[in-house]
Amino acid sequence: MVDAGHSVALAAPNLDQQSGDFGRLLRIQSDIASPAEVDDVFHAVERRMGVVDILFVRVARAVAGPLLATADTEWDLLLDAGLGVPFRCIRRAVPGMAGRGWGRIVIMSSECGTFARNATAGLVRSVASELSGTGVTVNAVFSADAGDPACVVDVAELLVHSPGISGEFLTVDSAGIRATA
Repeated sequence: MVDAGHSVALAAPNLDQQSGDFGRLLRIQSDIASPAEVDDVFHAVERRMGVVDILFVRVARAVAGPLLATADTEWDLLLDAGLGVPFRCIRRAVPGMAGRGWGRIVIMSSECGTFARNATAGLVRSVASELSGTGVTVNAVFSADAGDPACVVDVAELLVHSPGISGEFLTVDSAGIRATA
């Protein structure tokens, strides 16, 4: 996205390079699982770049075991990663997007785990319905390769080259993403 001329802010708990402002790329070391850090990240981005146009949240955690083998702590982490983090980020980004009448929200998650996938899809459908008519679209991308940086690049390229993304769900067939949907 930076190569296409867009300003990009990247927030992650473990950045492979130092945090800081690198022209059109703002790198913020932060754990957005913390509600306070979500606000801190958005404040930093808004100070440097203005209102967020495109929000891309990659959900990176899934419970790998069956129901009876899943501990409460794993369940709580799944709920917060799959629903809490995207919810807090969406809630923080929407006022600026809706106020301008344009915005794109994409939640990317692994397709493993029926509950996680359905919970994320339910959140996205609910928010998309609520924002209908505001100019803000909300989409979900489910991929077995959600942790693969190449898949993230594919989604970023889709956002850059498809300014008219509709409020419908993106799939491999419609988006040309290399991963499976």
